Amino acid sequence: MADCYSDLLRLALLLVGRRAEAEDVVQAALERAWRARQQLHDPQRLEPWLRRIVAREASRSRASTWSRLRAAGRDVVDLSVPQTPGLAPDLAVDLNRAFEHLPPVQRVAVVLHHYAGYTVDEVAELLDVPRETVRSRLRLAMARLRRELDA
Repeated sequence: MADCYSDLLRLALLLVGRRAEAEDVVQAALERAWRARQQLHDPQRLEPWLRRIVAREASRSRASTWSRLRAAGRDVVDLSVPQTPGLAPDLAVDLNRAFEHLPPVQRVAVVLHHYAGYTVDEVAELLDVPRETVRSRLRLAMARLRRELDA
């Protein structure tokens, strides 16, 4: 698990947007994984299994009451999210703000597919949802991001 930590932290950071929260997500995910380690039947599948747990934990974190209360009191965008090369700084700030408004399940789908580079089928496997659910979440998220960025 230690070998996967930096990749898991990057994934969590993309999903939740703040380093401290991402570290908490990875810690909670690793604790869950340790408690459920008997469910991993194929050691070759450790990394995808851990990524799935991190993605689910990030969704839980983003949906929690505590997370919503912390976000409500914040009026600045956390720029600790890794920047996309070639993206104008103003657009990066707007995109981070728009991402804050996405429902957690849509944000997870967008990050896993568009930023982490997973295929729709891989995202579906990671999240343990049907392929069409992922496609729907991506479509709805992209439409919402477009609306927010155009506003």
